[in-house]
Amino acid sequence: MQRGNIQDVAREAGCSASTVSRALSSHASIPASTRERIVRIAGELGYKCNPIFSEMMSSIRSGSLSGRATFAYLNNESTEFGWRTIPTFRGIVEGVRQRAAELGFEIDIIWTRAKGITARRLTKILLARGIHGIIVGPSSYGRGHMTLEWENFSSIILGHSIFEPRLHRVVNNQKQTVEFALRKARSKGYRRPGLFLSRWQDVRCDLNFTAGYYAVSAGKLPVIPPLLFDGMNKGNTQAWLKKFRPDVLLGSGIESLQFLQSLDPGIGLTKGYVDLDLFEPDGSVAGIVQNHPIVGAVAVDLLIQMVSHSEKGVPKFPKLVLIEGTWTEGATLPRRGGANVAQ
Repeated sequence: MQRGNIQDVAREAGCSASTVSRALSSHASIPASTRERIVRIAGELGYKCNPIFSEMMSSIRSGSLSGRATFAYLNNESTEFGWRTIPTFRGIVEGVRQRAAELGFEIDIIWTRAKGITARRLTKILLARGIHGIIVGPSSYGRGHMTLEWENFSSIILGHSIFEPRLHRVVNNQKQTVEFALRKARSKGYRRPGLFLSRWQDVRCDLNFTAGYYAVSAGKLPVIPPLLFDGMNKGNTQAWLKKFRPDVLLGSGIESLQFLQSLDPGIGLTKGYVDLDLFEPDGSVAGIVQNHPIVGAVAVDLLIQMVSHSEKGVPKFPKLVLIEGTWTEGATLPRRGGANVAQ
């Protein structure tokens, strides 16, 4: 028989989950008769309060948690501070730290590729620090797996780059990002979109960029084969532009726009540009803000929920939480007939 959870107890008792939590921790604000009734219902439903989480929340309320790292963020970059050089990862860590601080927790960033680190040693380090909740950060070096004694922890993975184990996962909805960008471009009169993207970026995102591109283009717009590059090359890019003549380009990052602006001006096209991963929008570039801090914040919320429910190990049915991007208008996508924005 499956054990009930705190929501089941609250529903049966006709009260809130917070009342159940206070009753089971013998809080003075709950009358004895109410406490006894809730304890009885919890026993009938097989619900047991998680002692680790109860201790954690008690420490937060009393202020004694100060200075104690409760959750770990696993940094999977090849260097200890490599994540700081990647805007996406900086945004995620910012969101993780800010949301954790708001809820009274601290984050311990642990570098998983330090010398001598093995799955067993990392597990021992985490347990020795009293860490029961883990957020597995993404990796810029590709799709792969990660080994840990997962049964000891409540864990969330961010992004698609670490595809094993199949833990609960929070990611930006890159497919929706491209679909949204294409629809915005179409609404402004563009009819021949072209996707200009690093092949590695699409692979790390589980091919969701190309999935969104084909999903909207098929049957509605001319399907120009995307230019998925391993390194931006002027000759290859200009040949692609001349052959397929896109009128709007979908790229990622200011580096892509600067590269396109550096091409020979004699291609004879008027092109718009949409940035699929826009940072610090100022109106100069149109695109999608992928809301990386929100990805990190939502991961913290889910992790706290998992810890409170004693949900550890690899789940039987992993959840995928998608965070949508936000459209930002910009000068690089005028309505058709406007200025040439690619030169």
